[in-house]
Amino acid sequence: DAGRQIVTQPTRRVVLPNGLRLLVGVNNAVPAVSMHFYHLGGLLADEPGREGVANATWRMLLRGTQTQSSQAIAERIENVGASMTTSCGYNTHYGQATCLKEDWADIFELFADVIQNPAFDSAEWDRMQGRLLASISRINDRWTGELSTRFRHAYFGEGHAWSQTVAGRHEVVANLGVGDLRAFHRNHLGSREAVLAVFGDVDPQAVVQKARELFGGMSADPVIDFVAPPVGTLRAGLQAHATAKQLAAVQLGFGPGATRASKDYPGLRVLSNVISDFPSGWLNQALRGSEGLVYAAWAYAYTGLSPGYFTVVFNTGPQTLEPALGRAIDVMRRAREEPVDLGSLARAKAGVLTSEFFGRQTNGDRAQQAALGELYGIGLDEAKRFLADVDGLTAEDLRALARKYFRHPVAVVISHEPPDGKALQALRGIVLDFDGGMEAR
Repeated sequence: DAGRQIVTQPTRRVVLPNGLRLLVGVNNAVPAVSMHFYHLGGLLADEPGREGVANATWRMLLRGTQTQSSQAIAERIENVGASMTTSCGYNTHYGQATCLKEDWADIFELFADVIQNPAFDSAEWDRMQGRLLASISRINDRWTGELSTRFRHAYFGEGHAWSQTVAGRHEVVANLGVGDLRAFHRNHLGSREAVLAVFGDVDPQAVVQKARELFGGMSADPVIDFVAPPVGTLRAGLQAHATAKQLAAVQLGFGPGATRASKDYPGLRVLSNVISDFPSGWLNQALRGSEGLVYAAWAYAYTGLSPGYFTVVFNTGPQTLEPALGRAIDVMRRAREEPVDLGSLARAKAGVLTSEFFGRQTNGDRAQQAALGELYGIGLDEAKRFLADVDGLTAEDLRALARKYFRHPVAVVISHEPPDGKALQALRGIVLDFDGGMEAR
């Protein structure tokens, strides 16, 4: 409609009597609505040694409620061309739905029912359980999955939930029953630990009224309060494991890292671009230059509700493992000692800002960002502050961040030709010298 006026409004924040934070964003550029429900927890809500319960619970929510079968739910969604999913991440469990403007009230009702009133039918669980176990078994099919699994265990240790992937432990999921899922849902759902975001072509007052009707009866406090577990003391070191895959691959983790709410987050994003961008990033220049020591290499800052890590990942061959690891360590040392040149700084900033711009285009993007920002305590003005923080970063700021976070390297190697005693000692020496070299300077 060429004569249609585009209307946008600032995000409206309303706290329901039970503590549920509701965010409403108006944008009628397209006649559609996106709904996001985010709750503190995810993998971090699993007890150590019981990882996989949160994921199984939230993957089951669409498989039937107290009043509707999974088939009825699927048909109701399909009949209006909508979409809906419930899932689990490393920091949250969540639900998402998108529909056309005229169907938002009906889909909102279904969304609320799915989140609050799952049936956990035993026949549905029998089908879902097999799929979840198969997905866990497939994690190590690719070298990246195998390496990440080994690295998480080495970095976080057995007592932290992040030592596992979101899918959890095979033996835990294999022994879960519907009673376990009901208990997790009952014990961990509380409106004070959740955020509901509804963005799109909506009337804000109608959304607030409907949210009160549909979500106002949710219990305010969960039986088990969410507390983000701390990360233990890090000790630099290297582990080597044999793999059937015909390669050698390395993941390096430096820390303790930052949380997502840290004021250092924008700088770490820019620093990761300086190091990892292709083809001009320092890591690619050092490892994929004229000698071509690696096939792929990247780096990024992993953040969340608990402190994460800054990581470097690459794959190579057994014969080039030592020089590739040495150069990767040299790149991280360079970041601590050498100011970034102005050209690299400008490119890294532009890359981060472009990524942020394209990551906030749709109603779904904006709803997700707003919900997570609220849940993490970052605030609704985080996007504006993030842009300003990135723009103001200097080369000295990045060097200070590297010196703060690039410490205590934990390295994991997988190789189809595992390094022998002498080679393993040399690899460990490269890693352990990183902290020692900094202390000496």
